[in-house]
Amino acid sequence: MTTYSITSGASIEFNYQMNTYVFMFTKNFNDKVKTTYNPISASIVAPDSAIAAYLLKFGQYHFDLTEQYAREIRAELYRNKNMGSKANFYQEVFDQKMAELNATTQEAMKKTELGKKSELLAQLHKTVIERIEELSNFCQTCNPRQKD
Repeated sequence: MTTYSITSGASIEFNYQMNTYVFMFTKNFNDKVKTTYNPISASIVAPDSAIAAYLLKFGQYHFDLTEQYAREIRAELYRNKNMGSKANFYQEVFDQKMAELNATTQEAMKKTELGKKSELLAQLHKTVIERIEELSNFCQTCNPRQKD
C-alpha cells in the first residue's frame, strides 16, 4: 500500500428553532453551534503504524481547528446579531467560516504532508490551541461578556 488518508469525523453543526419573539431578544447563539465528532465517518488508511500515528495527530489537530472555527462562528454571530436581524442572519458568517476552515485544513495538509512533518504540525496545533483560548468566552456553554 502506497497511499494513505484520513477523515477526521469532525464537523460543525448549527441549528436553532425559536419563535420570532424569542429570536428578537436572543443574542447568544453559542449553544446552537456545535463541534461534533462522528466516529462512524472517521477513518485512517495507512500502510503501517508509524504513518497511522502521524495521521492520528493530524486528526487531533483538525478536531481542534474545527472547534476554533466553531468559536469564531459563535463570536461573529454574537457580534452581528441585533433586534432587527433576519432569521437567516447567520448564513453569510457560517458559509465564510466554513470556507476558511476548509482552506486552512487543505493548507495544513499540504504543508505538513498530512502530519508527517510533525514539528510543523505541532506548531500549527499550538497556534490553534492559543486561538481557542483567546475565544474562551465563545465555548458552547459560555455566556459572552458584553464587551466581546
